[in-house]
Amino acid sequence: MIKFFKLVFKVFCLVENIICGLFCCLKQRFQIKGFRRSVYALASLVLTATVLCTIFSFAGLTYALKVTVNGVDYGYVSSAEDADLAIDMVTDKVVKDIKSSDDIVTDYSFTLTSSDTILSSNELCDEIIDKHDSFVTVYGVYVNDKIIGKADSVESAESYLEALKGDKAFFNNIFVKESVVEKEVANELYDIDDLDTVSCMTYIAYEFKANDTVKKVAKNFDIPVELIYALNTESKFEQGDVLNIVIDLPVLATVSVKEVSSVKRVTAAQTGDNAGYISEIYNNYYLNGSVYKTEQVSSTFSVKHPNKATAKVVKSVGKQGFCWPVDKGYYQYVSSYWGDDRGHQGYDIAAKTGTPILSVLDGVVESVNSTSSAYGQHFVIKHKNGLKTLYAHCSTLYVSIGETVNRGEVVALVGNTGRSTGSHLHFEVIKNGGRVNPSYYIGR
Repeated sequence: MIKFFKLVFKVFCLVENIICGLFCCLKQRFQIKGFRRSVYALASLVLTATVLCTIFSFAGLTYALKVTVNGVDYGYVSSAEDADLAIDMVTDKVVKDIKSSDDIVTDYSFTLTSSDTILSSNELCDEIIDKHDSFVTVYGVYVNDKIIGKADSVESAESYLEALKGDKAFFNNIFVKESVVEKEVANELYDIDDLDTVSCMTYIAYEFKANDTVKKVAKNFDIPVELIYALNTESKFEQGDVLNIVIDLPVLATVSVKEVSSVKRVTAAQTGDNAGYISEIYNNYYLNGSVYKTEQVSSTFSVKHPNKATAKVVKSVGKQGFCWPVDKGYYQYVSSYWGDDRGHQGYDIAAKTGTPILSVLDGVVESVNSTSSAYGQHFVIKHKNGLKTLYAHCSTLYVSIGETVNRGEVVALVGNTGRSTGSHLHFEVIKNGGRVNPSYYIGR
């Protein structure tokens, strides 16, 4: 230490001589009077600051801000900004609605301290939380973002909850995380083993089903009908409406999930392309024995007839806007008209097997018969105004009962099935239950 102060004294003398020499030169150059006293005063001030800085530097000392919170000293930071940031971090870490920044009284004072005692904002935040008498760290159990319980550790809590729900799912959003709370609040938290006895008011968004009634929904959830009406004043209580339901539910209530599937037939008119099937898989969530939520897992469209032919030429003829029943883009001709020597009650239109057959009008497929009969593979389409059309002796059918078809849509292929002497389409028009001459509708 003696060597250190001898070095400081030498530095002091050297700096003094340099400054004095510099100012003497300035005095002679500019003829300044009364200059010596000012020079020595300024030189003393500079030298004092230099010595102090040198001593602080060698000793590892610095000026810093001492932070006092609620009368307790917690450490030193470089600036008031670092201290304010640390206090904000404390407020953020403490569980919301339990601790506010107004409860934290902070005081700052500048002091001389060792450089290695300076804390970062994060370090000061941790110091305050660890040493503050009001705070305690717990492993909090949260239900819908609100802390209501505590556990020994995150791992033990998650293991307990997993075993409790088994293959089901909790209705509420439940998670566990390390949290800072007031000691008084920590004492009021339920132990995780006791949470199965706790209930809370719970909101449910319930989708009204086709076979639902308000009375039925109220019974399922064990609530008054009047409450449902009061909570849903603007609802029409129709299928698809989402109702507001509020019930007293255990916080650890579980729901069962059941996977269901459905297949819906869609027509070419609906898809704008090919008829097919939409296969859908859903998860139904059951609470109190009633489905309160449905989530779609997947939806897949498959073409009913991937190699289905498309019409080349659709030609309107005759009355009622009928089109010709066999694609005009292929070679074909009428081999037998209405009322020939056999008493024929339709048209036979000869064409090669595989020639597309068209629906003559928009309509709905009323019946399909693919078993062996005089007509072979055949079907009937129901149209408006009491009209129906029959298509027989087909090789391939592209329609199903109940399917909607459009005029000019390919519905089958010409064939030679049933009682037939060659490949052709037997076509009939039926009006109000009786067969009529097709020529009125499609010409000759």
